[in-house]
Amino acid sequence: MKPLLFIFIALLSGQLNAQTIIRGTVNDESNNPLTGANIYIKGTYTGATSDTIGRFSITTLMQDTCILIIAYIGYETIEKEIALNQRIINLDFRLNESVSELDRVIITAGTFEAGDKKRSVLLSSLDIVTTANAEGDIYGALNMLPGAQTEGETGKIIVRGGESHEMKTFMDGMLISTPYTSRMPDIPARGRFSPFLFSGVMFSTGGYSAEFGQALSSVLELNTEALAEESLTSVSLLNVGAGLGYTHRFDNSSVTIEADYSNLTPFFAMTRHNLDWEKVPEGFSGQIRYRKKTGDEGMIKSFVSYSNSSSRLNYPNYDTGMKDKIGLGDENLFQTTTYNTKLGEKWILKTGLAFNISRENFDINTDRMSDKLNSCHAKASFNNYTSKNLTMKFGIESFHHQNRKSYHHSETARNYLSDYSDHLTAGYAESDIRLHKSFAARIGVRTEYSTYLKRASLAPRISLAYQISKTNQLSFAFGSFYQNAENDFLLVTDSLSFEHAMHYIFNYQYSKNNRLFRIEAYHKQYDNLVKYRYMDQEGYQSVNNNGYGYARGIDIFWRDKETFTMADYWISYSFIDSKRKYRDFPVIATPYFVSGHNLSVVYKYWFPRLSTQLSGSYKFRSGRPYFNPNHDNFMSDRTRAFNDISLAVSYLTSLFGNFTIVYVSCNNVFGFDNTFGYHFETEPDDTGTYLAHPVQPYAKRTFIIGIFISIE
Repeated sequence: MKPLLFIFIALLSGQLNAQTIIRGTVNDESNNPLTGANIYIKGTYTGATSDTIGRFSITTLMQDTCILIIAYIGYETIEKEIALNQRIINLDFRLNESVSELDRVIITAGTFEAGDKKRSVLLSSLDIVTTANAEGDIYGALNMLPGAQTEGETGKIIVRGGESHEMKTFMDGMLISTPYTSRMPDIPARGRFSPFLFSGVMFSTGGYSAEFGQALSSVLELNTEALAEESLTSVSLLNVGAGLGYTHRFDNSSVTIEADYSNLTPFFAMTRHNLDWEKVPEGFSGQIRYRKKTGDEGMIKSFVSYSNSSSRLNYPNYDTGMKDKIGLGDENLFQTTTYNTKLGEKWILKTGLAFNISRENFDINTDRMSDKLNSCHAKASFNNYTSKNLTMKFGIESFHHQNRKSYHHSETARNYLSDYSDHLTAGYAESDIRLHKSFAARIGVRTEYSTYLKRASLAPRISLAYQISKTNQLSFAFGSFYQNAENDFLLVTDSLSFEHAMHYIFNYQYSKNNRLFRIEAYHKQYDNLVKYRYMDQEGYQSVNNNGYGYARGIDIFWRDKETFTMADYWISYSFIDSKRKYRDFPVIATPYFVSGHNLSVVYKYWFPRLSTQLSGSYKFRSGRPYFNPNHDNFMSDRTRAFNDISLAVSYLTSLFGNFTIVYVSCNNVFGFDNTFGYHFETEPDDTGTYLAHPVQPYAKRTFIIGIFISIE
């Protein structure tokens, strides 16, 4: 739960003990609040974003005067000189719509974006960490968007019928090979990084840019913050651990050092659970972030993160009637450095280098397993801004993956070892063309070559958008997407091809006065999926690319920040029909991780007199299919529907003169009895029946309690 340390500190620390506080509101011509307006001091990285009712607050150590800039896509930018002669300065701004941007059309098919420069912000960092049930986790919050659902027993995101490995996560354009934490059986993982590391989030459920590859279903692009605003120390105490962070701001650079210790003993002491721990999960993590502005336009960003953890669990073995002793130890190192700068007036160079090292040791009784993954990603991109109606990007990148797995079977004293190494090179070209003020097109192509598979791919992608009016828009996307098979299959054979999917997406979006409605229909066609005959102690047998399938459905999203004062809510609904004949499936069938109907409702309310925010959420998932060996029809049984109501409360106060936040959350408040699937015994009983054991959350309710203190 370490991301909770920086949930509110990063957003609100600028209000503490500064020389001058500039605050106010930003509205449109009709005096409606503008959410997500960018307000900053010219020539610095000090700024803020207006909230759901148009308010903002900026702290500065500057003296005498400064120039304040208020910018919002689609509106004329304001520059105002401010005399810094008071402790608190109150200002109100009213922005006029820009004629040049009034009819601008933006491609939206398959994409949810959030950030300071987006006119229709969907989920900001604050949305992510204040959403009940998400527990400050990026992937937990994405689960509340249409097209996405969580595989409850793993905690990983499933997007439009695609398995979790079909979604790839990028930080500043660089691949994160291991975005989730390591996990025990049937215990969900979390994302590794805090949402407040990022200034923008792009979640694409399909039809994404040619810049991104090796993802059959979806892409999550995370863009990190630039220079820190000021020096700050942060302290956190929670029932899951403790953390300490320090940021130092220099003139043209900043450095942040963070350390977290996690121990879930207090957490499980407060939670009625069904786990038999020999060693409760315990771990350490640390991060270093360095930012440096180079020249007038350049920026270097360097980020390094290290974590380790260990735990031991007695896990039920339904065939023996005993419990297996399972031990997990892991280490993870992720590092990325990027450099962006302008080349002349119309070109931008973006470069990056990232590597990820992961080590997992997994023990079951006296058997020993280890999984070692090394990956490296290098990238160079050239973006050309020829005119407002034509932009182009060209890029080359290289991925190197090395995976080594070993298994020691103590009963037979046999050792199994497998490894593979792949070097994948890729190039892409893409152009955004504005053919008319109401019509835009994005045309791109991507090519890849794998040295391990000795295969090449060519993937064209097209997106179109037509603006019916200022508030209504239609978008369409079509594309071809390729991805290597999972590591487990590549370790078996090098004779596979890329797995492949075709995306077809049609989107309608309405946006006006802090209200957003979008509906999207899609169809995905899969081929070349990995299939095998069976799996035994020797591994997968007869592995090939004869698998195929489809996914089709409708996603609906409604968000309203306008109707209720001090409130924000959204409703998300998805219907999906998906079937595959892949892996060891004997017939084409709906995979076990797909729920046909998914509904999410989120409501947040701010109580200004109490300095408190209340967040509530409701999730519904229809039953998932599973294979019951007692029945003849494959994957014909369904679990009961999933329900969850969660609450979170955040209280802002002061402790010993320091800004403090008290945070309390509870998942599944009413204790719904949810089931993800079933484990069946491998041998029938005396009546010929294979006994079933439900796979359920380890606890009906979980509680997070924390105190966060910010010290200047």
